[in-house]
Amino acid sequence: MSFDEAISNIGWGKYQIRNIAFCHVHLILTSFHVLSHIFVAYPMPHTCSSDVKNQVEKICNITLNDNQTKLLIPTKVDSADLNYCLQYSNPLPPNATAINCEFGENDFAVYSNQTTDCTKFVFTSDGTVQSSIIAQYEMICNKSWHNYLLQSLFMVGVLLNGMVLGKASDRIGRRKVLLLMTVGTMISSFAITFANSFPLYAALRTVVGFFCFISPTSKVLVTETTKTNKRALVINVAAFGFSSGTIILVVIAYFVKYWQTLQMLTSVSLIGGLVIWWYLDESARWLAARGRKKDAIKILEKIAKFNKVENPESLQSVKESLLDDSVGEKTKPINLGMTDTFRTPQLRKLTLVLTYCWFATSCAFYGLTLNVASVGGNIYLTTVLMGLMAVPAYPLALYLCQKVGRRFVISTSFILAGLFCSSMYFIPPELKALHITMFLMGRVFTLIPFSTLYLYSIELNPTVIRSTAVNYGSSWARVGAIIAPVIAMTELIHPTLPFIIFGLVTVLAGILVLLLPETRKVAMLETFEEADSFLTENSGPLQRLLCGRKNLG
Repeated sequence: MSFDEAISNIGWGKYQIRNIAFCHVHLILTSFHVLSHIFVAYPMPHTCSSDVKNQVEKICNITLNDNQTKLLIPTKVDSADLNYCLQYSNPLPPNATAINCEFGENDFAVYSNQTTDCTKFVFTSDGTVQSSIIAQYEMICNKSWHNYLLQSLFMVGVLLNGMVLGKASDRIGRRKVLLLMTVGTMISSFAITFANSFPLYAALRTVVGFFCFISPTSKVLVTETTKTNKRALVINVAAFGFSSGTIILVVIAYFVKYWQTLQMLTSVSLIGGLVIWWYLDESARWLAARGRKKDAIKILEKIAKFNKVENPESLQSVKESLLDDSVGEKTKPINLGMTDTFRTPQLRKLTLVLTYCWFATSCAFYGLTLNVASVGGNIYLTTVLMGLMAVPAYPLALYLCQKVGRRFVISTSFILAGLFCSSMYFIPPELKALHITMFLMGRVFTLIPFSTLYLYSIELNPTVIRSTAVNYGSSWARVGAIIAPVIAMTELIHPTLPFIIFGLVTVLAGILVLLLPETRKVAMLETFEEADSFLTENSGPLQRLLCGRKNLG
């Protein structure tokens, strides 16, 4: 009896539904720490408290109003807009004691038009937030790249999360790693509130990235105790947690205008993660694969009792099968790494294609999500719409995953995301509503592959390496997220250039995934041999087109 048959025999019911809810909450908590940066690093309006203003006020014995102050600010080179990043380097003649204090049509003529960097900024609130790290650490003008750096450093932490903690969950168990992630996120996120310098904030933000991505391990744990025909439901309902978290965060941020308070609330929310951990069981499938079959049987008995399975003979057959059969490659613990996924040509193809797909979806998704403020409009409304648009998207993706297949959903979503993103190049700047609509459509179609790729990767990788492979792929997604801010900076060349690049990246992913087989109605693969055999006997339509092979893929 295979483990999937064992899971089917103990029923589908309250236990699995409870675990889906737990995973949903894990996604909500993860979204808080990913998306809080939108509000924590909100670009507050600023002006320069220039030396010329101070000198004029002193000599003329007046207080300049806003309109008068603007007369003393240099303008940008390519427009008449004021440049609050600069000030006049030598505004008055040496030892000047008097100037023309009449601010009429001729304005105030400075002694020299030479400019230098502003040394003192004044930040004001436009009503969106009352404080942000942009103001606290003066991440503007020649320091504006600090904001992009923070986004990249956070994803560096997430990259290390997949490489280190993903492998750890295959060695020491899913449940222990979930506890480590929850506690680590709570401590490091709370510590950020007291960061008194940019380097300290950046370091702690990287640590938060290392711990906060609970979702990949949580999804693996929940899926491993789920029947084959219910896995798509589990992944999509759980993944909706990210969008739920987006909406909840916007509501909180709307009322909490100070970044330290918002940061503290996201930290305290992890108490919910600790409560969930207390009720979570270790993966019975992982226990069996590691040779701990008696422990696995105890978990299966608990699941059967929770689901009120009334056929004791069915449960007894599961016990006997687990004790007699070899579930996994060996009955004793073994240490495997990502190099094992390159054992054969088929496994190498699988790993490389999935790696790029992870990279593409994350690069586009985070490139669009974390830079939502650059699109314009009301940031609260736009962010809420990002969350709400997942409401129809996830059920549609779930339906298509079950009726058509995972590969179709992933490929189609990638290609549509690319088309919507690229179309922004042809939209005139004055059509702001259409511009935001294309942005939101492109963003939602990068979200769908994010959730479906978890399911697809879980089904294509064998149990003995599943968590490592999923977290490895998820780590390469973070490489995409690290690069996303760099791509976003290309807007300095052309405002829509980032969207064209994101579009090309996702379209290529939509094409490459057609090299892989469909996994709908396929039992979980347990060993490397099973995975290699399945990939050899089945292939995607693109490979069949290129190689002329006829098979079940």
